[in-house]
Amino acid sequence: MGKLSGAEGKKALADLKALGPEAIPGLVHGLNRAANLGGSCPAVVIAYRLELLLSATEDRQLLDFVKDNVGLGVTVKRHLRALQDLRLTCTLRKSYLARNRIVYRPPVSPLKKMTADELAAAAEKERGPRQQAFLKELAKREGGKELILKQLVRASDDDVKEQLKSGEAAVRLRAVEQVAARKLRFGAELIVLMKDGDVEVRRAAHRALVQLAGGQDFGAEAVERWRAWWEKAGP
Repeated sequence: MGKLSGAEGKKALADLKALGPEAIPGLVHGLNRAANLGGSCPAVVIAYRLELLLSATEDRQLLDFVKDNVGLGVTVKRHLRALQDLRLTCTLRKSYLARNRIVYRPPVSPLKKMTADELAAAAEKERGPRQQAFLKELAKREGGKELILKQLVRASDDDVKEQLKSGEAAVRLRAVEQVAARKLRFGAELIVLMKDGDVEVRRAAHRALVQLAGGQDFGAEAVERWRAWWEKAGP
């Protein structure tokens, strides 16, 4: 999937197909990022998986979440039709549930039965969407954010970079903090996070960029000015 090929690509696709409704928020975040990049394969594959999950769910709140968030911040036009189709799926599914008076009874996720330490250990072994599901649940637990930070402290630079794209705000925040602590030159990724949906992530990304720029500050909202600077000062 994406730039992966061979065994890695097949494993990534299998992991994606194995995801359940609990992964929908993370998939929406991933789809928005992929759609903004304009690439074909990742966005199409994620959108197809979301379509299947949304067509089966009985969770009205989840459908509202997807309808409100899918396509949020996407400016590239290539996948707008697919994003519109997903919103329509949410509307039609909600209508079906209302007509048939279907009451949602949330299933107990196996992740709910795991301790915080077990979730942290599982997240450290996994990659991709499965890892994000463990991290999302871990972020809800008491002391979970501290465990996420400990995990990122041990992670490689490439893994930290990958977590900047996490569907969980707490994970993105801790990843940005590691970028700053290690003085990593991930300017392009930090600039993207200046438009993040979470205010703490936006603030942390801005602070990290100011540090990367040697104290020079173009402003917390001046995304285009930061992009222009990075084009000249980039890695």
